[in-house]
Amino acid sequence: AKSERVFEKIGGIGKKKAKKIILELSGKLKSFTPPSKKETFLEDESFLALKNLGFQKEEIKKALSQLPKEIENTEEKVKQALKILGR
Repeated sequence: AKSERVFEKIGGIGKKKAKKIILELSGKLKSFTPPSKKETFLEDESFLALKNLGFQKEEIKKALSQLPKEIENTEEKVKQALKILGR
């Protein structure tokens, strides 16, 4: 199968072992839930930088949610968020 080919590049893993790994992982992946948008903010470097500057969680989340999605650079996010936060 297609997912088995991923393991072809790893030495020592044949088709049987790849199938076993996939089977074991598939059960675990079904129970995995990705972090919500709320939790994602708490891990964001720009969020942490603004928190260290003394801003409250709610005001940081509000400011970051207003930023255009194209801004991915942490430094730029912080600059733009600071403009929104008025400091």
